[in-house]
Amino acid sequence: MKKQNYLIIGVIIILFCTIFYWWGLRPVFGKKECYRRAEILKQTEINVDDGIREIDRNIIPENKEQAEILQNKINSTRDYDKLFNESYNSCLMEKGLKE
Repeated sequence: MKKQNYLIIGVIIILFCTIFYWWGLRPVFGKKECYRRAEILKQTEINVDDGIREIDRNIIPENKEQAEILQNKINSTRDYDKLFNESYNSCLMEKGLKE
C-alpha cells in the first residue's frame, strides 16, 4: 500500500509541475523572448534610419525639387512603436501565446 501511495503522490506532483510550466512559466519565457526580439528589431530600424538620414544630410541637392525630397526623407519618422507592436504580436502568435 505504501508504494502505491508514493506512486500516486509522484504522479500528482509531476502533473502539477507540468501544468505549472505550461500555463505559468512557458508564457512568461515566451513573452520575454518576444519583447527582446521586438526591441532589437526596433532599435536596429532606428539605427538604420538614423544612418540614412545622416547620409542624406551630406548630399547636396541639384535643384529645389530634389532638395524638398531630401528634406522630407530627413524629417520623416517611422512609427517605431507600431513596428514594435507588430513584431511582438507576430512573435506571440508564432509561439501560440496569442490568437
